[in-house]
Amino acid sequence: AKGEELIIKHFLDSLAPVSIFTSLMKESENPIRCADIGSGGGFPAIPLSIVCGETHWSLIERSKKKCGFLLNVVASCNLYGRVEVLDKDLKEVHQQYDFITFRAFASINDILSSLQTIVTPRGVICAYKGKIETTFEELSLIGNVVGDTSSGSVGPFNYQIVPVKVPFLDASRHILLLSLHEKGKG
Repeated sequence: AKGEELIIKHFLDSLAPVSIFTSLMKESENPIRCADIGSGGGFPAIPLSIVCGETHWSLIERSKKKCGFLLNVVASCNLYGRVEVLDKDLKEVHQQYDFITFRAFASINDILSSLQTIVTPRGVICAYKGKIETTFEELSLIGNVVGDTSSGSVGPFNYQIVPVKVPFLDASRHILLLSLHEKGKG
């Protein structure tokens, strides 16, 4: 992507749910530890780390080449101390995070067990998704969904599917928010 397409489909798409994220982050009493899984080109983590200043981000990427690129972006944007690049596969991560994002990475049912091990008891997993039907279909692959296309529960998680509007983009975008049931919380 170049020019206008890069701005709309990557930067604006990454920032579209920022109001949802900042309100979730305000609920925490501690500094927020965030992870972006499969960071690749740095979206959504780099724009979010700039806008959400009181956060620390771990960009988790298994490709050495992409990690090199991400390290250059962190240096260019002067994000040292707030953003770290981890050259790891998701299954190798042992740190826990309050806030986990991923965008164009994997179907939620393929990675949920790994995500469940790295999200804090009160943490939130935020998946960038497209059409609501596809998102709900992914949820159904996890297990018995109790709820509808806006909120409910599946397995050990409560979920919410929130529509977001990306400026200048005529495409359906949703954020899937997952949090552990109260009984699974500390």
